[in-house]
Amino acid sequence: MKASVVIVTYNRAELLKETLECLQQQELFPDEFIVVDNGSSDKTKEVCDTFSRELPLRYVLETQ
Repeated sequence: MKASVVIVTYNRAELLKETLECLQQQELFPDEFIVVDNGSSDKTKEVCDTFSRELPLRYVLETQ
């Protein structure tokens, strides 16, 4: 069985960082983490880039 965690965010880089830090502490990881960015203008992409080195994280930028 495969599991994914999907996080949809908009201009909440600090909260995203806290969320990913908490998920990183889990004993059992899902198969992937998907962060859907609704066009943020903050450091959301940079936060994802940092965590993608440690987590199976995929960043998706949703443009309009």
